[in-house]
Amino acid sequence: ISVVDAPLDGKHIRLDGTQMSAHLGNWDLGAGWVDRWWGPGWQSSLILSHSARPSPGVFIRRVTSQPFSAPILKAIGPWKFEAFANQLESDRFIPHAKLLGARFSFKPIPALEIGLSRTAQWGGEGRPQSLATLGNLILGNDNRGDSGIDADASNEPGNQLGGIDWRYSFSAYEQPFAFYGQLIGEDEAGGLPSREIGMIGFEVPVITEWQHGRFFLEFSDTTMRFL
Repeated sequence: ISVVDAPLDGKHIRLDGTQMSAHLGNWDLGAGWVDRWWGPGWQSSLILSHSARPSPGVFIRRVTSQPFSAPILKAIGPWKFEAFANQLESDRFIPHAKLLGARFSFKPIPALEIGLSRTAQWGGEGRPQSLATLGNLILGNDNRGDSGIDADASNEPGNQLGGIDWRYSFSAYEQPFAFYGQLIGEDEAGGLPSREIGMIGFEVPVITEWQHGRFFLEFSDTTMRFL
C-alpha cells in the first residue's frame, strides 16, 4: 500500500502490486493490481507494459512451463498461458469499461520463444456488454460495419489489439546475441490483426569478471502499416 501526496488523479491510496492467488495444480487463480509486461522489448512493449498503472481484476496463469505430454502437442515445447479481466476507471471517455487480455507463449526450439497476445477494451457505460457481444468480441466480429454494428461505432462492443512477438537467441565466437521483435495489430481483417505497429531489437549481453550488463538497440514505430 502506498500513499501519494497531491496525485493528479486525486487518488491518494494506491494498491499497485497487491495480489492474492491460490494454486490449483499447475495454475494460479487470483485477483489484484498486477503489472504486466508482454513482449521481448527492453524499452517498451506495444501491447502491455509498465507505462500505465495496473487496474484491478482477476487472473489465471500457468505456474511452470513444462511441455505437453501428448506426442503431437509436445512439439510446441515449454509453454505458458495467462488471461485476465480488469475493471477500468470511471473517469474515462467510456466510463467503467473492462480490460480483457490473454497471452500464450511457447518455445518450439530452445533458441526461439514466440508469444501470441491479445487485449480488448469491452463494455462500459453506453456500450453493449451482453454475453452475445462478448462472444462477438472473442471471435473478432466487433468492427464497425459488421452485422449489427453501426458505421459510426456508437454500439461497437470493443476495441482490440493483438499480435505476435518473438525472441531468437544465438552465439557467434562464444558471444551470445539475441534478435527480437513485436508486431501488434490495431484492428482485424480476415481473422488476423491488421494496421500493424511494430518493434525490432538486437541485444548483446556483456559479461566480465567485474560486471554483468546488457547492450541493446531497439526501434519501434507506432504509426500504422509498419511493414
